[in-house]
Amino acid sequence: MDQDILTILRQYQAALIFIGVDFSREDVQEALQETFDGFEDALMAVISYWRWNEEKLDYPSRVLVDALQKKWKPKKWDHGWMQDPRFIPPGQRWWKEAELRMGYELRNRLIVDVVDNSPSSSSLGYIVFRNKETLSLEVANRLGWERLIEYAKERAEEVLLDTRSSVYPEIW
Repeated sequence: MDQDILTILRQYQAALIFIGVDFSREDVQEALQETFDGFEDALMAVISYWRWNEEKLDYPSRVLVDALQKKWKPKKWDHGWMQDPRFIPPGQRWWKEAELRMGYELRNRLIVDVVDNSPSSSSLGYIVFRNKETLSLEVANRLGWERLIEYAKERAEEVLLDTRSSVYPEIW
């Protein structure tokens, strides 16, 4: 996918996922790959149509494909819609929630980053721990906050032990 198109898609991706678009579908992938002219207008048109239709679409992925193929134009577009908290990407949402649950200091000691996956992935994204191990956001959500914090602390201890052994090697 062209870098400019990907940059535009990232601006609207979280909103489209919230609406129900499945970016892993083959027809969606093909439509994304084949559309250049009117790409951003088509994405905005889907969001606009969803808002006009009282925030529901029966087949959101199909609507996106039609919008891309038929070069839909948005009607009554409002850039403020993109500030809807429901449209925050899953990784950013998780990062903010982690600060509330763990506190700023602990979160930043245990976790390096949270990465949102590309539009073609069916996964929400993943957490990167200090030891460079990763954990999908889906698994993290299933673990719950208490178990996840314990898991993250164990990973941080491994890094601390590895660092100490490399800085202070045993002398025979």
